[in-house]
Amino acid sequence: MTSLITGLAAIQEQIDKQNRDFDSDAPKARWLKLKGGDSAKVLFLQEFDEGSPNYNPEMGTVLLAVEHNNPGPNMYTRKALCTKDEGACVGCEMNKANPKKGWNQKMRLYANALVNDGKNEPYVAIVSQGLGGKSITPALAQMAVDYGGITKTLFRITRTGSEMSNTSYTIIPLVGADLPDTDGLELYDLKEVATRKIDYEKQAEFYGIEDSETSSEAPKSESATDFEW
Repeated sequence: MTSLITGLAAIQEQIDKQNRDFDSDAPKARWLKLKGGDSAKVLFLQEFDEGSPNYNPEMGTVLLAVEHNNPGPNMYTRKALCTKDEGACVGCEMNKANPKKGWNQKMRLYANALVNDGKNEPYVAIVSQGLGGKSITPALAQMAVDYGGITKTLFRITRTGSEMSNTSYTIIPLVGADLPDTDGLELYDLKEVATRKIDYEKQAEFYGIEDSETSSEAPKSESATDFEW
């Protein structure tokens, strides 16, 4: 490969390849992906809490992960679990050095669901949502309280907008709708497939941070108590 690359398409290809190289060993999964204006019927297969009347230990619970991602252009796939509680975390160090760059902790909900998008045969996919007002998470959590769980109600999830700045998701319960058969479905291991844990010593490389950047902006932490929260 040439050492000099020009042209937007060629540059984007190399960015995508680099991101794929980091993900090549990661377990693969099917995700719920909606375009602007699309909707899908979704039956969640896991409850928020083991105390739910509908909790099934064979299905488990949804997962809420605390993560960091590289906020730079085309670096959205460089996302990993925060390791602050283990004593050191490059994402936390970067955020402490410059809180306005977007390295702050982000919480994200992951859940297995049976999806009917009206185009394919129903399939198991991972639903991934943030906790903000443009996500379904706050409404879904409230309905888990109101209905005593989320696995016995069919929902419709709709996406509006096509850009990051204008995209939002809504969720409505389809009360009284017949529930699809879930016998024999295989769920994804959310800890293994949906999230990624990187050892502290490898985090700078994983996130794509230059050595000069980590040394000049992010002081190495010795313990979790080094941070002000």
